[in-house]
Amino acid sequence: MTSRRAKEYYVLGIDGGGTKTLSLLADNTGKVIGRGVGGPSNLHQVNAAELRAALRDSLRSALSTGACFPGRLAAVHAGLAGTEAAGGEKRRQIQEIIQETLTAILEPAGSSKSAIPVVLTSDIVIALVAGSHARYGLVVISGTGAVVYGEGRAGQQAQVSGWGRFIDSDGSGYGIGKAALRAAFRSYDGRGPHTLLEELIVEEWRLNSLRELLQHVLQKEPAVEEIASLAKVVGRAAEAGDQTSVDILTTTSKQLLEGVLTVARKLNLREQQFPVVLSGGILSKVDLVATQLIRGVREQLPLANPLRLQAEPATGAVTLALEMARNGICFENTPLGGM
Repeated sequence: MTSRRAKEYYVLGIDGGGTKTLSLLADNTGKVIGRGVGGPSNLHQVNAAELRAALRDSLRSALSTGACFPGRLAAVHAGLAGTEAAGGEKRRQIQEIIQETLTAILEPAGSSKSAIPVVLTSDIVIALVAGSHARYGLVVISGTGAVVYGEGRAGQQAQVSGWGRFIDSDGSGYGIGKAALRAAFRSYDGRGPHTLLEELIVEEWRLNSLRELLQHVLQKEPAVEEIASLAKVVGRAAEAGDQTSVDILTTTSKQLLEGVLTVARKLNLREQQFPVVLSGGILSKVDLVATQLIRGVREQLPLANPLRLQAEPATGAVTLALEMARNGICFENTPLGGM
């Protein structure tokens, strides 16, 4: 007879991006009992040493919360930004880094060195699962960058956009910021209609004039995040009735809708019911973009169910780790205490 304790196990879900790495420790019911945060782990931005440091800080903190919960760490699912562009050998190296980091944390507690099963996907996949609770449907992520990704019931996948700012900034905060700067200078030199963006951008960057802003930009190109941060300025200007800002945000929503329609067509979902998960800072904080995108999805894909992501994307990684464990991928480890 199997004891109640023998049925208990734990899983880890990891969400790694350009700002931070969030790890969630959950029990076999899905209840989160530990969380930890480390530095950035976007594979396009960090080297191996930086990735190890981010994972170490994040995992150590998450696991220390579970010190009083003896049991098994059954599975780990990591969704790291940049994984979609990584080759097979690179993915294996990252999986090994995660396993080695976990072993280093658990060994002081006397854990065995048995391999802990780790599955690696992108942060895009875990955002989809966090919203739809399954690997089915579409996810639209619009933050500093933008991407539309989808999976069909048979496991087929499709992605549009997300190829980096040099190639494609459509639908992103960076794209909005660049459009805002262009509009402000066109207003300044008389080529375009007057826009509140002239004054608001100068105020946001704590400068005295657009001339000073021009000198600032020419001396040192602003960081991608600094330009993307102007999206909130465009949102404020649009709410104040600035038509130029409304037009910029309307264009952004149309770009994202184009991505949704393209992925739905590639996956043959147009005649099926499926979720469209909206995620990222632009879709959560710039209401005009989200509302226009939702309206467009409902008009052109009547069977689709657009919904704003309410949960942390890392919860999608927990869901996938639990699925791994329930499918029998479960390695015995000693208690998580004593760290």
